[in-house]
Amino acid sequence: MSPQATDNTEYLQIGLNSYERGPDAMSRPHRHNEIELVYLKSGSVVYLFGGTKVALKPKTLVAFWAGVPHQVVRFSSSTVLLGLEVPVAWFLQWKLPDFLTQSLLGGQLLTESDPAFQASDARALNRWNLDLHSGREELKRAVLLEVEARFWRFAEGNAAALRQSAQRQPAHQTRLVLGEGGLGRVEKLAQYIADNYTKSIKVEDVAKVIDLHPDYAMKIFHKAFGTRLADYLTQHRVFHAQRLLANTDAKIMDIALESGFGSLSRFNANFKEFCGRSPKEYRNEMKPKN
Repeated sequence: MSPQATDNTEYLQIGLNSYERGPDAMSRPHRHNEIELVYLKSGSVVYLFGGTKVALKPKTLVAFWAGVPHQVVRFSSSTVLLGLEVPVAWFLQWKLPDFLTQSLLGGQLLTESDPAFQASDARALNRWNLDLHSGREELKRAVLLEVEARFWRFAEGNAAALRQSAQRQPAHQTRLVLGEGGLGRVEKLAQYIADNYTKSIKVEDVAKVIDLHPDYAMKIFHKAFGTRLADYLTQHRVFHAQRLLANTDAKIMDIALESGFGSLSRFNANFKEFCGRSPKEYRNEMKPKN
């Protein structure tokens, strides 16, 4: 999907990504459907996040859902950011504690409170950046496992504050992203799909979850996730199939059906579109090398 402009906000499609760079000068806010981790390695930076200015704390990890419009509005010449972006579809499949997921999808910007993580987070983000850009699938798998573990530690170490933030209503500016109550509906949509993506899901099923007309439900969905429901479902299913291909000896046909695809031909076509290779090629790449 190419970037679009609606209400002066740029919509991007990014996927799994990592970086070490200086901030980009942004003329307007942008949004994308990833959970983003950001670490201010040096210098200073101020974000406009959901309509509120936020100065990042040096050498401290922050996490947020990039579906909330955000924009770098000020930074110093020495600023270097370490970051990692994980698709929401993958993040939700980790089944992290509800209070963490609700806080993030509710539009909160979360900050690590334990300074003991400062040095280890910098090392981890540097390593993840190198591994993801190596092009090696086994290192990508390792990164995803380590990122999932980091979120579990984030949840455990900040549980009290996260439970409080999950109970709060999003700030007024954040609610304006999708209209009154929009983010709560998006959270329900995302969680419903994460729980049911291996089943046959119709637009009417999704609309029923948030008690809206199907056309309006899809309008909210597209505004939040920047993609069609069918593509979002396929992303979940492909990631599920990747895990089965890499970790089991199940037949490819069985994996296709278990992942929610109705036929082998559809599975092969969708998998190759998302992964750039066939399921068989992917499985062969993931086999341990002698």
